[in-house]
Amino acid sequence: MFRGRPNDKYGMVRPPVPDPNEVLKEIKPQYYDQRLNHFDAKDNRTFKQLYYTEDSHYKSGGPLFVRIGGEGTAPPEFITSSASFMVKSVKQFNAFMA
Repeated sequence: MFRGRPNDKYGMVRPPVPDPNEVLKEIKPQYYDQRLNHFDAKDNRTFKQLYYTEDSHYKSGGPLFVRIGGEGTAPPEFITSSASFMVKSVKQFNAFMA
């Protein structure tokens, strides 16, 4: 521990412990062209932004839940694990996850 925080490779948030029977299996990687510089209108450079979609629990009229990974890599466990708050919510509300 360092200043009350775990000092292992996970930092503050550890990966959820999945139930192998409840893991989402229909994760689909997608890409879109993301602007590299949002502060210069003349700079048109882009990069391929990775995101995932999952629709195995979606029912017509259900909500869209967007999972933002932030600036770091999102490990698969955070996207697919049944222990994840997002996955529990996707199932509960019959949502489409992106």
